[in-house]
Amino acid sequence: MGDVGTGKSTIVEKITGENNRSSPLNESFTKSTAIFRVPDGSLVVADTPGSNSLKEQLQHNVWIAAAINYRPVSIIFIVVKAEARIDCVISNIRKYSDRYIALPFSVIAVLVTHMDKVEWRKEHITPKVKKEIGIDKIAFSSKNTKGEILVFDILKICAGGKVYNLTVNTENFFRLFNIHDSLRSILQSTNDEVEQFIAKKKAFDEARKVFKGNLYFLNPDLYHCNK
Repeated sequence: MGDVGTGKSTIVEKITGENNRSSPLNESFTKSTAIFRVPDGSLVVADTPGSNSLKEQLQHNVWIAAAINYRPVSIIFIVVKAEARIDCVISNIRKYSDRYIALPFSVIAVLVTHMDKVEWRKEHITPKVKKEIGIDKIAFSSKNTKGEILVFDILKICAGGKVYNLTVNTENFFRLFNIHDSLRSILQSTNDEVEQFIAKKKAFDEARKVFKGNLYFLNPDLYHCNK
């Protein structure tokens, strides 16, 4: 997962052989999560929308949550685009790693794309990411990186690791996803009202169980008697 335009769908195309997943546009082309297998069956990968999309941000993050809930996962890659300044890349990684503090830290890895666009190499950024953020599982991709090489690098990161049964629910959704404040307040208000209704209905059902008399509905149009 990562920002719009970082090359998530291009990575999926490379390792799975799928076509028409990516777009050269700056707006998010991927609107929902899609699940794919690599040709040899060694990996199952989820292509997710950009988490920071200006449009349909809530829907995009719901789809990302669906990908996390789909099945137990070995690794969640934070996909970031290589920038001229390494500090900018580290800042983009931290933006997601800090947000996912509720998840096991060992499930997080980094995939840096567009390496052909910068002069620095992977040995320049790897120790800095380890020192600044604590992540040492990093893969890299450039325009000419073959899908087979990417699959090998991803499997090497996953090798010997745990499989995590993660769950995104109403309790941790807002901690994991950076939803605009106005959307957050609307959703939180709606969730509170739903919780209140559930509590009231539960109390009503419990009271009805112990009620021994007759229950009358006084509305003439709905008048009936339950014994």
